[in-house]
Parts: sequence; structure tokens; C-alpha cells
Amino acid sequence: MSEERPDGSEPALPARRLARELAMKVFFESDLTDRDPAGLFERYKTDGSMRGVDGRYAERLVVSIIEQHEAIDSRLAVAAPAFPIDQIATVDRNVLRVAICELGETFSVPPKVVINEAIEIAKDYGGDASGRFVNGVLGAVVDALAGDDPE
Repeated sequence: MSEERPDGSEPALPARRLARELAMKVFFESDLTDRDPAGLFERYKTDGSMRGVDGRYAERLVVSIIEQHEAIDSRLAVAAPAFPIDQIATVDRNVLRVAICELGETFSVPPKVVINEAIEIAKDYGGDASGRFVNGVLGAVVDALAGDDPE
């Protein structure tokens, strides 16, 4: 839970959380409009959407997801075989893409942090069951990644 400020307002979300949300929004909009996510991100950079966001981290996420899109979706498909990717709710699908990207080798975020952040974003933007769904899928992804380790 977050503490309230003396004026009663909620404190600002951490910059990395906002970066994750922004990346999710870029790919959400891309899915809905069929527009290039890189171009959408450039628009977000100039329209005031970056206020409070760790811009470098957001850019790393967006670029990594673009570059690893097929591998990320493949991991998602394996982790949620009962749910074809195009039938997963758009918010949930893109929260999962961001989280799966962060679980990869390019980022050094602890899995517990990635999962907790993804669950919170899914709860904020998704449906009633989004948090539970994201938690379950990411648990399967983490298990699969642990099985990939040669040690």
C-alpha cells in the first residue's frame, strides 16, 4: 500500500513502474491500431506521456520487445497453451510481453519484482481476473526459464 502525502494525494508511482506502463500502452495501441510501436513510442516521447517516466528504461523495454517479439510471444504461447495469443485480452497480453521481456537476459530485474509489477499493472488496467491470469502465466514462464538454465 502506498502512503498518502500530507495534502491527501497519492505519491507518484516510481519511474520504472511508469516505464513499464508506458511500454504496455505502446504495444496495446499498436495491437489495436496496427501501427508501428517504434513510431508510437516516438509520439509518446513528445506528447507529455513521459512525465515521471524513466525514459531510458521505457525505451530499452520498447526496443527489446520489438527486437524479441517472436521469442516473447513464443514463451507466452508455451506458458499459456490454453489461450491463443490473439485471444488473450489486449491489456493482459501486453503486460505479459513487457514482463517476459524483463525476465530475459537483457534485464537484471529479480523475477519476484517483475511478477509483482506486472500483477499490479494488470490489476490497474485489465479486468477482474487479470492479476491472477498474469501471475499464473508468469509463474509458468519463470519455471520454464529455470528449466533452461544449464546449472
